[in-house]
Amino acid sequence: TADWLIKDYNFTTRLNYENKSIRNNTKPFLGIGNSTSYEWVGLPNLKEVNSEITNLAITSLASKDDILLKAEATKEYFLDKLHQNYSRIVISTHSVPANWQGLIEEPALVFNSEIGDYFLTPSEIININFNSEMVVLSSCNASINGFDDLYKSFLIAGSQSVVHSNWNLESKYAKNFTTSFFKELWLNEGNKHEAIRNVSIDFLNDYSNQIYAHPAYWGNFSIVYSN
Repeated sequence: TADWLIKDYNFTTRLNYENKSIRNNTKPFLGIGNSTSYEWVGLPNLKEVNSEITNLAITSLASKDDILLKAEATKEYFLDKLHQNYSRIVISTHSVPANWQGLIEEPALVFNSEIGDYFLTPSEIININFNSEMVVLSSCNASINGFDDLYKSFLIAGSQSVVHSNWNLESKYAKNFTTSFFKELWLNEGNKHEAIRNVSIDFLNDYSNQIYAHPAYWGNFSIVYSN
């Protein structure tokens, strides 16, 4: 029953980054979903990511070749794809903080790898051309405990905007939110921050699933623009 500010306002973060984005011959969508369990380091299976990436790809009119799931959800394959430009890039996987398990000095996204190179770090990302309109990080902790280096690195690398989570998220809700967000963009062709607000309000008012009315859910995703 709270009088939430989101009912009357949009919220965005705007950072003044001069990125190197050049959008020639842009494809609509690239998505990677790492559902693999890393039990050796205590990371659970992400059961929802395959359907999440597939749903977002369909909404974005993507090519099947640009949907990287299961055996194809490797860091090497993903980086090779980035020799092309994509309007939307969605990464649905685990993210881990700096000094995690003594394995990595920076915060990182976790991928499968054919050569044991499982982590994609900000220092790597800033040297890659992410010539995109939007990167969506459907992963936990993308804006706290040093994780903000992750989304900022995509802006420096060329993305106009990054959608990210603010704290730990539950994978089923992440799928529901991102799917609704892409549908909202498709139906209304509005601003991305307005679409996030509209979807948040929909979840806030969804009495069929009242747990989503808690701000821990509908308030989890934010957007940051490069300028």
